[in-house]
This record gives sequence, C-alpha cells and structure tokens, in this order.
Amino acid sequence: MKHHYNPSTYLSILPFLFPLTMAHPQQPLPQNLLTTTTSSVTKAGNPVFPGWYADPEARLFNAQYWIYPTYSADYSEQTFFDAFSSPDLLTWTKHPTILNITNIPWSTNRAAWAPSVGRKLRSSASAAAAEDEEYDYFMYFSVGDGTGVGVAKSTTGKPEGPYEDVLGEPLVNGTVYGAEAIDAQIFQDDDGRNWLYFGGWSHAVVVELGEDMVSLKGEYLEITPEGYVEGPWMLKRNGVYYYMFSVGG
Repeated sequence: MKHHYNPSTYLSILPFLFPLTMAHPQQPLPQNLLTTTTSSVTKAGNPVFPGWYADPEARLFNAQYWIYPTYSADYSEQTFFDAFSSPDLLTWTKHPTILNITNIPWSTNRAAWAPSVGRKLRSSASAAAAEDEEYDYFMYFSVGDGTGVGVAKSTTGKPEGPYEDVLGEPLVNGTVYGAEAIDAQIFQDDDGRNWLYFGGWSHAVVVELGEDMVSLKGEYLEITPEGYVEGPWMLKRNGVYYYMFSVGG
C-alpha cells in the first residue's frame, strides 16, 4: 500500500487484530533501530506500540501473536521490515530489521512494502505434535513500484527471522492482468493448499503456490471486485471465505 503517514501516527489494531491489510544502502542503521525492545500496557487498546508503520499483517504462531508491518518512510529509507510479537496483546516485543532489501541484488534498494508471513511444516515433523522449531517460515514482500514480489526464508526457523531472499529474483515480476506486483498476501487454506493474493493499480490476482512455498503452481487468475484499489486479503472462518481489500483513492 503506497501511502505516507504523519510521523506521529501510531499503529492501531482493528477488532481482534483483523488485518487491514531502512537501511540506506550507504548508511548503517542507527543503533536504536537494531535493538530488540519490549513495551507493555495494563489494558488492551490503541495504539498497541509506537512507530511509523503501515500495512500491518497479524498472525498467530504457536500461541504468540505477530504483527508484520511496512516501515513507512521516504522511499529511499523504506528498505527493511520490523516485526512485533506478543503473548497476550498487551506486552509487545519489537524484532528489528528482520529483512533488509539492500542485501537483495534484484531489489531496487527502495520502497519495501506489505510483508506477509506463512509457514510450512518440515517433512520430518508430525503435524499433531509440531513445535515452532519444526516449521520453516517464509515472507512474501513487495519491492519498488511494481518491481516484483519476492520470497524470503527465515534462517533460524523462527517467525522473527532474520529472513534471506530465496530465489535471487522475484517470485512474481512486473504486472499480471494489469495488477501491479505489490501487497502480496499468503493465504494458507485448511486443505493444505497455499495461495498468493496480490495487486495494485486497481487489479487483483491470485495464484497457487507450490508445495515448496517458493514456486508457483497453476495459472494466474484475475479476481478484481468492483471498487478495488489494492491490498487484497483472504481469510476463512467457520468454512466461509472472506475477501477484503482497499477501496477509494
């Protein structure tokens, strides 16, 4: 989602964390941006933590809540992602710079957008008794102004990464059916299939991911509803699919 926000803006959560959906190449990150920090409040409410962020994605991994947002800044400084975790929605820990796109050769070194994280059970693990360390975590992210959607993998096998680019090239490149390759979301259905939703420029597209989570399977499908602008998001509750997206300007 390509918007700038006032620096005093704080990240807020919609009811029960339903998703709304910097390092400069020549300058080291300030030390305060590299340090894991924890903040807490006595009751739930907004904002949950301070910062200049957009596009928050909420996930629940093994009884731990996670928020993966865009760091919103000048495009030349918007080159990394932070993550935030909480056991109770009150105490939040910041995990800084879990992916830095200046380390990715195919990236534009500017404007990293809308991260989305999913996970895959390792083949040697049992789904019934799986722990966090028995999963591989994958981040899908957008770079530049339609340059492409990339995929990175956690090097530690943990939700906080750090993450490294997997393919050495975009997973989705350029535009597809008029959809700019931004605002990617991984939707993991309960039948075991994984889907990638994405699209700007008033067009939305979905494609199935391969079993390895880093390849595409099948054909692209355009799924643009009336009024759509960007930021597609699919969720499923009690067997019903809900498709959300941004409208307006």
